[in-house]
Amino acid sequence: MVSLIALVIVAAVTVFGTNAVHLFEVPSSAFHL
Repeated sequence: MVSLIALVIVAAVTVFGTNAVHLFEVPSSAFHL
């Protein structure tokens, strides 16, 4: 049960991490212009 909760947390963190990276890529590319 605990492993299942940990798996869900890890999955949510990875999804949020990829979304954060895409959000930060837009201003960084604009600043590099």
